[in-house]
Amino acid sequence: MSTNYPVKIYYHDGSINKVDDSTKKAVQKAVEKATEKLKNKETLKNLNIHVASDFSNLPKEGSELNKYLKENDNMFRATKGLSNDDKTKEIFIQETGFFGDKIGNIFSFSPSFSANDEIEQATMHEIGHQFDFSGGDKKIKEEYYKLVEKYKDKQFENTKVTPSEGELLKEYIKNNGYSDKKEFKAALEKDLKSIDLNYRTINKFGYFIGEFYNRGTDIKPNEQDIENAEMSRMEVFAQLFSYAMGTNDGEKENFVKLFSNSYEVVKKYIKEE
Repeated sequence: MSTNYPVKIYYHDGSINKVDDSTKKAVQKAVEKATEKLKNKETLKNLNIHVASDFSNLPKEGSELNKYLKENDNMFRATKGLSNDDKTKEIFIQETGFFGDKIGNIFSFSPSFSANDEIEQATMHEIGHQFDFSGGDKKIKEEYYKLVEKYKDKQFENTKVTPSEGELLKEYIKNNGYSDKKEFKAALEKDLKSIDLNYRTINKFGYFIGEFYNRGTDIKPNEQDIENAEMSRMEVFAQLFSYAMGTNDGEKENFVKLFSNSYEVVKKYIKEE
């Protein structure tokens, strides 16, 4: 399905499970907000969003990530969303991943079995990953994608690259997005050193912060811990982006409070883009 935006949204139904209209509206709402608030539309240009009732209903043909999710859907039953890199520019949203949110909502304040706010926020979170990628070193990325093309029929872990290619891979990991910038990492370090790592914080946000505490939760993360935590940096960035863009899964206030300095940096990048 095409929209009036530089984004294409595709819905993938199963023979029984169909993508709910409310889910479609939530995804479209996220795209509308991103289109309205991002002055530079490069993040959204040529972006494809695949919304599936579950990943087993993704098309047989598609990117490597598309095929992997379809063939291994049993491994991703609880996954809400995933993003491909900024060359492939794909986002995958799985409706069944929000089942727990729907259960929780129906027993709280929502009169219906839905997770509209959570789906909108998760979609914006994945758009946040695409925005993050847009802040990477363009020259290093070009060289990296040439390397990917060279070994496209092989897996890097099973391929012996040259020493210079190995260095390129390291440089790409260090410079592939806004979340790799010194300013953001410095703000993260300041925030992490102020966090009260109590049970609720770990229970609610462990997914986002766990990698920073590879030396143990009784030690405050230092600069090197933050440098090594590539995935956690990306996840915190995307989550803060989603909140800065006006979505809320119910945890915005608590999360922004934990990462107040990082939040200001993310908002700055959005404004400058």
